[in-house]
Order: sequence, then structure tokens, then C-alpha cells
Amino acid sequence: MILESAEDIRNSRQPGKKAVANPVMEQKPIEIDNQTGQTSAVAMGSRGYIKRFIPYYIYKPPFGYPRRDIDLINVRKLAKSPFVYSVTKTLLDEMISLDWDIVPCEEVHEESVKGKIKNIKQFLFNPNDNNESFRDLLRAVGRDVLELDAGVIEKVYNRAGYLTQLFSVDGATILMNPDVHGYLGDRVDYVMPIVGDGLRQEQINHYYTSVLKEEAAYFQYNWTGGIWPVPFGKKELVYIKANNNSDSIYGTSPIMILYNILLILLYGSQVNLDMYVSNDLPNGILQLANANKDQINATRDYFNQKIIQKDTYGNDRKKFFNIPITSTTGEIKYINFGFNAKDMQMLEQQKWYRQLVYQVFGVTPDEMGETVDSNRSTSNEMSRIFKRKALRPLLKLFEYNITTNIVWELDPAKEVEFRFDNYDIEAEYRKAELNEKLLNTWTVNEIRQKDNMEALEGEEYDKIKGETQNSFNSGFDFGSPSSNDTEQDKNNNQSNKEDMQNEERSPEKEDKSNPSVKSISKVPKKTNYEKKLDEMYSALEKSVLGALE
Repeated sequence: MILESAEDIRNSRQPGKKAVANPVMEQKPIEIDNQTGQTSAVAMGSRGYIKRFIPYYIYKPPFGYPRRDIDLINVRKLAKSPFVYSVTKTLLDEMISLDWDIVPCEEVHEESVKGKIKNIKQFLFNPNDNNESFRDLLRAVGRDVLELDAGVIEKVYNRAGYLTQLFSVDGATILMNPDVHGYLGDRVDYVMPIVGDGLRQEQINHYYTSVLKEEAAYFQYNWTGGIWPVPFGKKELVYIKANNNSDSIYGTSPIMILYNILLILLYGSQVNLDMYVSNDLPNGILQLANANKDQINATRDYFNQKIIQKDTYGNDRKKFFNIPITSTTGEIKYINFGFNAKDMQMLEQQKWYRQLVYQVFGVTPDEMGETVDSNRSTSNEMSRIFKRKALRPLLKLFEYNITTNIVWELDPAKEVEFRFDNYDIEAEYRKAELNEKLLNTWTVNEIRQKDNMEALEGEEYDKIKGETQNSFNSGFDFGSPSSNDTEQDKNNNQSNKEDMQNEERSPEKEDKSNPSVKSISKVPKKTNYEKKLDEMYSALEKSVLGALE
């Protein structure tokens, strides 16, 4: 039997199935079981077929997919440690200190969208009735992105369906509710709240199990909203992730990556704290030779009474330099069970582990105040690395999500976008240096087009600087006449050549008054090539000095 077509091959390998034409690509059929009529695992959305599955999606609860990759309670605790808080505060302070603006999209003139820009900026300036600024909102959501990789903004709508307010939501309480393919596009945009005093528990149960589990895009679990989670539509929440994964619908929390490292840092700090709380008394056994039970209890009570006191915070603390004196007969021995700080090299360990924390968050030691081993040169370089690896990705993440989920909802025509004013004078200076070098091979308008600037009118802006017939030499002639030279320039070239020839033929004359000193020959005039070099260097010097000013 000779199989001549792909359909014959499929039917021979999988008996009981037939092939039907795919409505999208007819040359790639989708298989349908003859007995059940079921298609293979393909989800049909409004934008096509989705075939992928989310790995480890074995158990799907009805109201949101659980987040099993993170210990939310301990992550929140570790985020309050100085090792994490100092990093997140630095990043958030940098972000919210930048000015932001609503700007026209590419190929959109600002004059035509001035009204939109003004209205959207007024809305973002005061996003809710809690007297919170937009920077307050960014700080709260940005902290959840850095700690949990789950920053959430709730969009509040009025009865007419217009966006009226924005609020931050605790990202730790939100669960996503996609299908097994990880798709949220088929969920409803808005879930109406359940209201009414006469609703029975059976009605609410039916509404959740029959409707919301397939329509809601998100669920919020909390301790104050009742036994049922709060449902949200796909447009009601802006869910921001920085570290997306292909094997999970949730992102990766940096604190979970650093979980064990942070515990080591905290326990190392605890050792130093124990020196004050326990008076540097390591774990061990105090042995009283020939002592009975009453003597041991009396010694313990006396010992604690002499060295323990309450501090201003209400904690028990050991007194320094207060040595108990007892009348117990016999030898007193102390057997140590632990290591001291010197044996464990606490300071060296903590320094190394702090470096790991900085690397995961993308910050540099200089930005965190550790400037012992840095100088001015390395400090400038570290600042550029911090902006490139830590700050800029965070800004781009928020620019995209705010533009696509908030600004474009207020502007359905999608003519404006949200942007941070991340002006870098060093980057602009380096760009100016590059453009100055490109002037030898590019026209002015080509450089302006590269920088998304409008072209200038005039033929001189469409020519390469110093352009001549010899384009390989960037327009500079080397003493040879060209069409661009004036008649006077050609005569000067000819006279310069004759002077040089005469100087070569004439013998050197010695000074009669001093035979050891030779006569000084006449300095020839500058050639056109030398003149143009002088002009080029003068122009370059002026542009550099102007940029520095």
C-alpha cells in the first residue's frame, strides 16, 4: 500500500479518525474523533485557536488557580527586613521621583490631541476620592511587583460604564482564573456585584458554581469579605508581572529566589542582637557540683534576677558587667554548645549574601550607599548600570501596562500614551558625540530621522558635510581641484605647488654670521586640504563646547 497524501498517513496511523479542513489554514487539518465528535485539545477564542496547556495544571479549583510557588506570609515578613526594604525603597523612590506625561503616539500631531492629553492627565493626577496621588498608587503597586511579582490596580466604573477611579489592590490576595490553556480572553469584561438582602445562600452558591467560575477573570480571597471570594472581570483589574514564566500563569517573586539567603542574613543579624539580649552568653550548660535541687533553683533565680532587666521596649535584656556571686559549695562549670561570631565569620558572610540580594534586584552597591571601594569613575559607571538593569525595565513595565490598560481605555483611538520623563544628560551627550561623527557619512536630515525628529527644509540639510566627487574620502579634497572650488582656490593651489617645487630645488643657505645655524626657509601657504581640516576642527570644538555649556 502506497500512502500518497498526508491525509492517508494520518488515517493509517490513527484509525477511527477522519480529517477535516481547518478554517484558518486548510493545509493543516484538525482531527475529530468519529465516535465522540470531540476535537483534540484546542480552545477557540475570539482571536483564533489556542492549543497550548499550562504545565502542572492538574487540579483546577473553581474560583481561581492557586499560587503554589510562593509563601505569601513569610515573603511579606522578609520584605520588611532591611536587606529587602532598602532595595525596594531605592527603586520606588527613583521611579516616583520622575516626572510623567501623556504624549502623542508616533505619527500623531500634538495639536490634534491636546484635549485628550489634558483630560487624561487630570484624571491620573487625582485617581480616586481617597485623596491619593498617582505617585502614591505607583508606590503601592510597585512594591507588590518587586516583592510578589503581582502588582494589581482596580478600575472602578460608574453605572454608565465609564472609568471613574483607580485603587491599588493587595496582589497577594488575587488569584487568576484562566482556562486550562492559560487564556483570559473569553472571560467577561465586568462582573456585576451581588446585591440584595433577600438572596438565599442556595442562590449565591448556584451563581458562583454555574456562572462566575467560567466568567470571572480574577478572584480576591480575603478575611473581611465573607466566605465567597470577590469576582472581577478581565477589564476591572490591571495585573502587572515583571518575570513571566512559560510553565506558570504567575510570575516569579525575587524574594522567593532569595528566600534562604535572606534567612541567613536575618539569622546572622540575630546573633549580634543576642549579644545585647543575652549578654553574649552562648548556648550551654551551667554545672553546679554537689548541689541539690533547691540550690540549683535558688542559683537560677538569683542569676536571672541579677542580670535580666526590662528595656524601654518592654523586652527582657541582660545587664552588662553584672557578675552574680553565690555561696554554693563545690566547683561551677560552664559547657559551651555553640559557635561564636568569630568562628562563623559573620561580617564576611553577610557582605557576600548582600551582594546576591543586589544582583537579583539589579541594583549596584554604589546605589545602596556602599561606596568604600569605589571612586568617581566607577561610581558613574555603576550609576549607568543601575539605570539600565534595574530602573529602566521597571519604568518600561509600568509604561506599557498603564498605556494599554488605562490610557487607551480613556482614549479608544489609541493616539496618546503614558511616558516617564527619564532624561539622561550623559546619554544625550554620548548621542551628540555620535551624531557629530555621523555627519561625515550621513546627512543632517538622516540623523534627525534616526532620532525621530522632523526633517529640515533646504538642500544643505540633504547633503553630507563637505561632500565632493570622492565620496570615499568623506568630501575632503587633498589639494586636487574640484567642481566645488572657486577660481581663486584653483590659482592658490597652483601657486602653492610652484612654491613647494622652488623650495625643493633651491639649496639651503647657511647664515653667514653663524655658520652652524642654517637659514630658515619661507613657510608655504596652507593648502585647501589644510584649511578644511582647520575648519572641521574649529566646528567640532564649538559643538563640543556648546554641548558642555
